[in-house]
Amino acid sequence: MVRTARSLVTFEHKMGDVCEQFNALRLKGERIFTRLRALPPVGAYWEPFFEKAFNVYSKLWKMQQVHREKLQSGVGLKRWEIGELAARIGQLYYSYYLRTSDVNYLREAYNFYSAIRARGYFKCEQTAQPVSAGPAPVLVSPVKVAPGVSSSTN
Repeated sequence: MVRTARSLVTFEHKMGDVCEQFNALRLKGERIFTRLRALPPVGAYWEPFFEKAFNVYSKLWKMQQVHREKLQSGVGLKRWEIGELAARIGQLYYSYYLRTSDVNYLREAYNFYSAIRARGYFKCEQTAQPVSAGPAPVLVSPVKVAPGVSSSTN
């Protein structure tokens, strides 16, 4: 396939858009995550922050899966940064578990942390060995529960 100058410009523009979107989402996620962590552990007003944070980190996770090569070349996305995204999602699940006592979210947090460990996201680049740990964890969106109804599974 022969690429013309116009198609190269379009390709570079699209790559730039993906990188810009990723950086903007990452900054937005950091702000929301910081606000969520600063909230007290009791009260109903934490849910909107959780939903926003989960949506942003879900988009970031999907974006890095789909456009990993572009992000590695354009933004310089490193393996440990992918692990950091997975760790944040695990923290969100664990935080949701602590606030609702829904064991399903504890399991999801465990799935993310075990995948981080199995894939060695935080190992030193020089000693990291390729690990085939199976498919990536699937994001499960929190279920809305009517006020006064327990969402825990005993």
